Amino acid sequence: MNSRLIFGMERDRVVWMLERSIRGCLVAYIFIVTIPHTAALQSILFSAALLGLLIKWSLTRRIPFTRTPLDIPILLLTMVIIYKSVASVDPEYSRSVLFKEHFPQIFIFYLIASVMNTPRYVQRIILCLLISVAIVAGIGLYGYYQGSMIKAERATSYFGNFGRAAFYTSMIIPMALAQSLCNKHGWRLWVYSGVTILCLLFMITTLSRGAWISTLFAIILLSIIKSRKLLIVVFLIILAMPWVLPHEYIERGLSLTQVDEITGNEQFGDRFWLWRSAIEMIRDNPLDGAGYGNRVFSKMYPYYIDSRSSGLIFENAHNLYLQMAIEIGLPGLGLFLFIITSVLIRVARKIKSHLDTAIEKQILGIAGSLAVFVIFSMSTFRYENEIGLLFWILVASAVNMTRPESVAIETPAATPP
Repeated sequence: MNSRLIFGMERDRVVWMLERSIRGCLVAYIFIVTIPHTAALQSILFSAALLGLLIKWSLTRRIPFTRTPLDIPILLLTMVIIYKSVASVDPEYSRSVLFKEHFPQIFIFYLIASVMNTPRYVQRIILCLLISVAIVAGIGLYGYYQGSMIKAERATSYFGNFGRAAFYTSMIIPMALAQSLCNKHGWRLWVYSGVTILCLLFMITTLSRGAWISTLFAIILLSIIKSRKLLIVVFLIILAMPWVLPHEYIERGLSLTQVDEITGNEQFGDRFWLWRSAIEMIRDNPLDGAGYGNRVFSKMYPYYIDSRSSGLIFENAHNLYLQMAIEIGLPGLGLFLFIITSVLIRVARKIKSHLDTAIEKQILGIAGSLAVFVIFSMSTFRYENEIGLLFWILVASAVNMTRPESVAIETPAATPP
């Protein structure tokens, strides 16, 4: 053991205390990231975690960030984004988004990959997210029925935006469901089931069809993997919905079947022409892109707007994949898709292996949440703010949970020397 003393304590013990402090800052940061008016506190917690990791590096003289299988694609993606933040149609805006969005997302990935690298710590992240989403859903339902948290007759919770609320909630529902499926007895089953139902009820009141479809897919996926009986329950619930849900909910759901009227239907028309305009933008600049940041789209859209649309100017393409191709070109989109595909393959392989309950409930929840992200992103763009951070939190947790067993165990630094 190294006998070097720091503040009267052995160096190993100081490092252990630093790691605990970093984890505490990260958990607190993840918990409050959705809460309004906490930007200053978020910055303090995030900066404290980074500072702690730098101090640890100065003490141990080892690289503070753990290597991951995604290092090269993340580095290449970051290089593309930096380039498109400089060579942009709006460089000042793109650079601000680079520092506000992309760098924090990558830092949160490496912080979690480096210090939250065991099943026990991943479980803390999941529990933190479940408590957070339960608060979002509870307050959202209360505000919806009180009429104080509604926009266009759709629930918003304290997000102030039904789309963001729906996306965040739908991404965490699979985690709650996986926890309940893997805890078949005792109070934990009732708690996790209660959180799942609470979030489902709130998600329904957002009237987000993308949330409905992606969440249903994730539930079916988890049911096939873990509980075939749940498939029957889901089928019966869907059959009962026309007699249980209010008329406006049924009408909203049935609008998905109006494919033959897609170009003229008010619900779909603008999005259809919007995607056609987005494809034209990509054709004009397939390799280079227009510049990083979703509002670059709104600067270009007036030149590509279809005369058959309503004439509204949108901030983004309402499709993550089209939006990324417009911003950073097809090579940048390819790198992002490579990262997602790599993570999903690792998760699928892990699910096929023999898992104990503690790991199974975590990996299933992460798989369902990533599935929601991939599917929901086909009809909207929410890769920013807490949604972008949540995506990279899940990717880091997936990397940690799919490492070899010799890595994903408690390390000596995780216990006091």
